Amino acid sequence: MALKINAPGPISVTPLRDETVRHSLSTDRLTTYFRERLNEVNIQAPAPIPGGAQQIDFAEVLRSPTVDTRNVGASLAINIGKLLAAGNISYAYQVNGALFNSEDGKRGVTVQVMVLPKWASQPITCTDETWELAIDKAAYDVCAFILPLTKLVDKPPWQAWRRLAIPGPLFKVVQQAQQCKVERRFDEALGHYYEAFNLDPRNPYLRLEVGLLQEQLGLYLDALITYEGVIDLAPSNADLKIYHAFRRKPVYFRSKGICIRRGWWRVPLLMARYRQAILLGMGERLSGDWSPPYEISGTRAKECADLRGQIKEIFTSDFRGFQLYLCDHEGKSKDREIDGVLPNSPLGENGERLLQQEFFQFLGQVKAQQLSRAYFFPRIIPERKIPRAALRLLLLCNPVRRCWTRNLRLGGAADSHGLKYLAAYRVIKRPAIANAIWQAIRTFEFEHGPVRMHWPIDAQEVSRRVLFGRHGMRLSRLSPHWQDFYDVACIYAVCMTPTKQGSSDNHSSTAEMDKALADRAVESLEASLRLQDSGFASSIRSWVTEDDPDLVVLHRRPEFSRWAKRHFPTTCPNQPRPDNVQEIELLHYEQLLIEGSASMAAAVWDYRSARTSNGGLSQKKLHEWLRKEKEGWDLVAELVENRRHWQTRYKFINAMCKFGHDSSSNDVAYEFTVPYPSFSDDTLIDLYDDGDRDCSTKVTNAINEREQRIKELAKILASRRKWCIGSLPSSPSADDISKLCTQLANRWEALAKAFHEPMDHGDFRPLVPVWKVGRKPDAF
Repeated sequence: MALKINAPGPISVTPLRDETVRHSLSTDRLTTYFRERLNEVNIQAPAPIPGGAQQIDFAEVLRSPTVDTRNVGASLAINIGKLLAAGNISYAYQVNGALFNSEDGKRGVTVQVMVLPKWASQPITCTDETWELAIDKAAYDVCAFILPLTKLVDKPPWQAWRRLAIPGPLFKVVQQAQQCKVERRFDEALGHYYEAFNLDPRNPYLRLEVGLLQEQLGLYLDALITYEGVIDLAPSNADLKIYHAFRRKPVYFRSKGICIRRGWWRVPLLMARYRQAILLGMGERLSGDWSPPYEISGTRAKECADLRGQIKEIFTSDFRGFQLYLCDHEGKSKDREIDGVLPNSPLGENGERLLQQEFFQFLGQVKAQQLSRAYFFPRIIPERKIPRAALRLLLLCNPVRRCWTRNLRLGGAADSHGLKYLAAYRVIKRPAIANAIWQAIRTFEFEHGPVRMHWPIDAQEVSRRVLFGRHGMRLSRLSPHWQDFYDVACIYAVCMTPTKQGSSDNHSSTAEMDKALADRAVESLEASLRLQDSGFASSIRSWVTEDDPDLVVLHRRPEFSRWAKRHFPTTCPNQPRPDNVQEIELLHYEQLLIEGSASMAAAVWDYRSARTSNGGLSQKKLHEWLRKEKEGWDLVAELVENRRHWQTRYKFINAMCKFGHDSSSNDVAYEFTVPYPSFSDDTLIDLYDDGDRDCSTKVTNAINEREQRIKELAKILASRRKWCIGSLPSSPSADDISKLCTQLANRWEALAKAFHEPMDHGDFRPLVPVWKVGRKPDAF
C-alpha cells in the first residue's frame, strides 16, 4: 500500500452521486468526464527538452467481473480469485463525489480523496457556471492533494512542497501554463505563470520557465532580468564546485546553516546561470532589443526604459574589466564611460551598437567561465542534463561572436590585432578559469605560440580548438551523447561568415572556408541524429530546422537544405530562413490576433442578426450589445498601440475569450485561440524560390507593408469616435435591429479581410484595403 501511495498508483473513481432535484442529469457522463480530466492532468515535471513530458495513467476505472450464480464452477472460480486478489493492492487512492445545486444558482461538485486504508482528505467543494467547469476545478484540487504524497513531488517545480499542502489554484495555473506552452500560446502561458507567482513567489523553476518564454517572444532584456532574479533568490552563488568529502553536498549550505536537503537549489541556479551566459553571448539580440529597429511607444517604451536602468545597475561592476579588455586589445587607453555603452535611451550610430554588442559578448564569456568552475565536479546536472560539452560550446562560441563583432567595429582588423580570447582575461585576474585548465592553456601557448583568433576562421583552426585539451569537446567514443555532436555542429555554424543569401561580396577564399565549415557542421548533425530515437528527433525538429540561433547561417546553406530534406522530408521543400525570423513571426502573430478577433466578432453579430430578425429583443439588451461593441473597438485600438507589450496582448486575449463565452449559446460556441506561428506557417516562405536572388528584397517589402497596414489602422482607430453609433430611436423595429447587426458584422468582417493575405501568384495584398475599416453604420 505504501508503494502504491508513493508511486503513485491508479485512482479509483466511484460514480458521482446525484443530490439535485433534476431527474434528467446524466451522472454517468459527468463521471466519465471527471475520469478523463484526471487522465489529462500531467503531474510530472516540465520536460527539459522540446516536447511534452510522458503522460501517466493517473486515473483508472476498476470494474469487478459479473458473477453467474447459476454456474457453480464460475462462482467458485470468482471466489477463489477474490481470495487470491486480497493480497494484491491495485490502488491506494479512491475519490468519492456528489453533484449539487448551490444557493446562488451555480453548479457544484463535492469530492473527497480516500487514502487507503485509514485516512481521507477534507471534503473539496467546487462551484461554477456549468458542471464541466466545476469538475475541472475538482480534478485540479484532487491532483494537488495527491501530489505531495507521491515521489513526483521531488521533481521540478514542486520540490519545495514536499509534505506540504499544494494550493489547488497554484496547481491549476501551472498546469494551464504548461498546456498553453505546448500549444504555443505564449502570452497566455506567461500570464498563468505570473498568476502562479502570487502563490509561490520564490519558486526558481517557475521563473526559469518565464525566462524561456520571454526568449521565445523576443523579450531578451526581460529574460536577462528574470535569470538574474533566479540567481539572486539562491541561498548562495559562490564556490559551487566545493563539495563535502563524504556526503557529496555543497559546503556552502552547511556553512550557512541551511538544511542539506535544500541542495535542490543548485539545479535551477546553475540552469539560470547557463541561460544567462547563452543570452549574453548573443549580444546582437540584446543590442537589438535595447535599440529595436521598429518604433516602440506607450507602455512598452516605459518598460524598456526601466529594464535598461536595471541592466545598467547590474553590470556596472563588470565595466572596469571591459575597459581593461579594450586597452589590452587596442593598445591604447580610451576613457569610455558606461553611459556610452549602456545608455538610458536607444542607441543611434552603428558603431555604438557594435560596441554594446561586444560588451555583452565579453560578459557572456566571463559568465561562461564562471559557470565552468561551478560545473567542475559534477558530470551532468540532474533533471536538466546539461553536459560539459554545452559549457565548452559557450567557451568557444562567445569569443567567435566577439571576434566577428570586433572585426565589424574596426572595419576589418589586421592579422596582428587578433582576438586574445583566453590570455585577455589576465586583466581581470582569471576569476573563473580552473587552475588545471589554465595550466593546460599555458602549456599549449608555450608550444604553439600565443592563442589568437582572427576573422574569418579556418575550418582546421576551429577543429583544433574544438578538440584541444580540457578546453575542447573531447567526444567520447565509448558512450557518445547526441548533444556533444550537436554542440560541435553549432560551433562550426557560428564560425561561418554571416552574409545574406545571394550576396556576391564574399571572396573565393572565404567561400571555400564557409563550405568546409558547412560540410563539417552537417557531418556533426548527422552523427548527432544517429544517436537519437525517432520520437526525440521529431520533438526537436523545429528547433534544429528553424529556431536555433546558432544555426541561422547554416540554414541558408545548400548543404543543410540537402541534409534536412533527406532526414526531415516535407510536402514543401526546406527553404532558407532570413536572419530576422523572430521579428517576422511576432509581426505575423499580431496580425493573426487582429484578424482572429475580428472574424469572431463578425460571426457573433451575424448570429445576432439572425436571432433578432423575429423580434423579442429588449431595449436594455440592445444597449448592452452596443456598449460591448464600443469596448471591443477600444480594445483593438489599445492592442494596436501597445502591440509589443505582452501584458496588453494577454488582456486582449482574455477579453475576447470572455466575449466569445458570453455571446455563445448551447448550439453555438465561439472559441478564441491564436497560437504563436512559426515561420514555416507564414506565406512569406513561398517567396524563397531556388535561384531567386531578390527574395530578401521581397520579404523586406512584405514586412514593410504589414507594418504600414498596422500604422494606418492605428490612425483610423484614433478617430473611431466619429463613426461610432449615435443615438438610437426609442422603439426600433426587429428589421432595423437585424439590419444594424448585419452592418456591424460587415464592419468587423472588413477589419478581418484587411489583415488576411491569401497567397495568389506571389501577391500578398489583403482582400480589403485598410481605409475601408470603420465606416459608420447607416441610420435607421
